[in-house]
This record gives sequence, C-alpha cells and structure tokens, in this order.
Amino acid sequence: MSSVDGYTLSDFTVTTTTVMPTHSYHLRPSAYFSAEAVADEFTNPTIVDIPTLDNREHRETLQTILQEGEIWTDDIPTGLAELIEETDFFTWDAGTNDVWTHIGVDLYRRSPDTPSALTITAELKNERVILESPGTIEFRVTNRSDEERVIMSGPSPPLSVLWAEADSDDRSFLLWGEYASSGHISFRDGELEVNSVGIGTRIEPGETIIRTYEIRAGTDGLAPGDYVISETLTSRLAEEPPSETIEWTVGFTLTEDIHDEA
Repeated sequence: MSSVDGYTLSDFTVTTTTVMPTHSYHLRPSAYFSAEAVADEFTNPTIVDIPTLDNREHRETLQTILQEGEIWTDDIPTGLAELIEETDFFTWDAGTNDVWTHIGVDLYRRSPDTPSALTITAELKNERVILESPGTIEFRVTNRSDEERVIMSGPSPPLSVLWAEADSDDRSFLLWGEYASSGHISFRDGELEVNSVGIGTRIEPGETIIRTYEIRAGTDGLAPGDYVISETLTSRLAEEPPSETIEWTVGFTLTEDIHDEA
C-alpha cells in the first residue's frame, strides 16, 4: 500500500519575450476638449483644422490617429512631428463627436531594437510541496535603464494574482502571494475575489523588486502534471502611455511523492 507525501517541482523553465515597442513612433490622442472648455481654459491655443492642411500625408495620418485611437509606425511624414509639437488641438468635424471637438495629439519616439528597460527572472527556491512547507518561486523585476519607470498591474503589484495552468486540460491552481496586504484581494465563502483596479508601481534605475509566491499543499486544483504561469509585465515612463511590454512564462512539472506503507 502506498500514500502521497507531497509533491516535487521539476523541469523549471523561464522564458521572456519583449512584445512592445514594435515600431519607432507611437502617436495617440492626448486630450479631448469641447470648444467651450478650450475657450475657458486656454489663452490663444494653436488650433488646426485637419481638412485645411495642404499636406495630404499629414491629413491622412492625423485622421487615422483620431479614428483608430493610436498608431505605431516606423516612418512618419516629413514635418509631422513639428506640426504636432506646435499644435495644441486638432479639429475634424467628420471624425469627432458633438462634444469632444478639440483633440490634442502626442508623438513618442521609441527604440524597438534596444534591450528592454525592465527584466524579469524567476528562480525555484523550494521544490518540495508538503503541508509543513510550501514550494516557493522567487520573482525579480529589475530596472536596468537610467530612468524611473512605472509598472502597471492589477492587485498585488507588480505581478498581480498568479495562476498555474495545466498544459493538457483546463485545470489550474492559485499561487499564493502577498495578497492580504494589497487591500483588493479577499476570499468569500471559499471563492477568490479580486477587485478590478489598476496599480502603478514605481521602480528606480538599478532597483530590483522581489516577490515570492508559494505553491501550498491542499490548494484547490493542485495535482500532478505539467504547468505554465503566463503573464505580461507592462511599464511606462512618468505620465506617458505604456511603452514596453514583456511576455513571460514559467513552466514546471509537478509530481507526487509516494512512499510504500508497510
């Protein structure tokens, strides 16, 4: 006769892929104002009505930005950057609603070929999962750039709530982090409740943020098999829009520890 003592984690792997930025320029609306608000809040703003522009490429690019909400591109028309820099608001009757008639546009220069500003690593600290001691995985997020960045996440920043998903079916189990301190995660009648909130976590140049997650015996869904933890790490500079996203995946195998009983 045999019994299960616990589980062992093995075949631990970590992969990361930078998926944003993908292009050299990011253009997007930065502000939406009514004509009345512009008159009340601004003194002599520079306003350009898009259809009156002589440059067809400028007209078409700006119209696309207003229609699609943003564009990423490796090439912009000559003179467009200067036009955007000099203009407070653009108007376009055919592309705006009756209220938000005056729209600001920002242009951001990105470097898709340079290494990511942030890195994320994971290390298996304890491979045994027993009642007295959980398996543990340590995550490290490091800012290797020379500028402060803001990591965008849900509750329990900077990585949020993590789940291990089975490779072969729809089974999953929760990894336990510092959830109680977040103020946005709770359990009610045995069910996990997570508030839908966005949290920004500042990380200084050279700083490393360390978070430890546990795999606890007795967790719902815990069973032998191959698992992956997949998430994204998105960050931005100061008050800019998101400018970098890293997809990361941790894989491992969970096997039962079985011993024979006399």
